[in-house]
Amino acid sequence: MSSKPFGKVLHLKLRSSVVLAAVLASLHLGAIASLVVVAQVSYTSLLLVPLLVYSAIYYFRRHILFLDGRSVISVAQSSLGEWSLRLANGKLLEAELCDDSYVHPLLVVLNFKTNAGSLSVPILYDALEVDQHRRLRSRLKLSKPVEREKLFRH
Repeated sequence: MSSKPFGKVLHLKLRSSVVLAAVLASLHLGAIASLVVVAQVSYTSLLLVPLLVYSAIYYFRRHILFLDGRSVISVAQSSLGEWSLRLANGKLLEAELCDDSYVHPLLVVLNFKTNAGSLSVPILYDALEVDQHRRLRSRLKLSKPVEREKLFRH
């Protein structure tokens, strides 16, 4: 989803989200607890516990601690509407925002297409300053009608 031009550059430096960390921990611990309960019936379900632990470590490193080289640490939109992503390994990727990105007052999920593949960036309300989160949501909502018009013209 390319965007219409804006007067100012939008630069968002992401920080760790306590809410996302709590959600990830709850989901993984709940899944492990469920497997332990089911293990009373079948011990083979315990074989899934290491996979859940690996999953928890992977997502914490990638989206909470930003230790994975492919972690997105900042997102920027130029005044012309072009998007770029800064990764934890120092690379700067030019990106195209996809139409299936999600906007909600508590959560924004930006889905991008890049030369390196697709990337999803979950941004909870506590991962940015309040004003930055509001400006991001406003820009995304303002740029959506332009895209819908383009779809109907083809």
